[in-house]
Amino acid sequence: MIATGDDKFHAIVEALNKPCDSRTENDLETIMRGTADVRLLTLSEPSTHLEFVKAFKYLFLSAGSTVFAVGEIGVTFYWILHGTVGLLINKAVNGAGAGEEAATEIKILSSGDQFGELGLLKEQHVRAATAICKEDCHLVTLERDEFISIIRRQSIT
Repeated sequence: MIATGDDKFHAIVEALNKPCDSRTENDLETIMRGTADVRLLTLSEPSTHLEFVKAFKYLFLSAGSTVFAVGEIGVTFYWILHGTVGLLINKAVNGAGAGEEAATEIKILSSGDQFGELGLLKEQHVRAATAICKEDCHLVTLERDEFISIIRRQSIT
């Protein structure tokens, strides 16, 4: 876990905030070191990791913000650089009228965790849960179209 007051954290955020095509070799190396533990990347070759790093974007969301909602089409993968996110599903309320549901938190994710990966793997993936920031969150994101493009390019070489 990287503390928000840490110089490493600030360097990663600064590099991620640059437009993808404006990142220097130093920026890419900083992001690579900072994302070395991302499960999605540990399964890939170093050259593929670098391509993912080039496509990563930074997203800050305040506490209480919705990252995504149940029923939305998922096209984004998220890795928590710092913060906590609650995953909620809708469950029928006992004794309530037909069709009444309440959101129930099923998992809390924290710094270093990832979520939303099915949105990368499945076309038209419908989110099965809602993700809400429990505190201010610093997220690294990857979009499905970038992911598919990288995988296709790597398959050709």
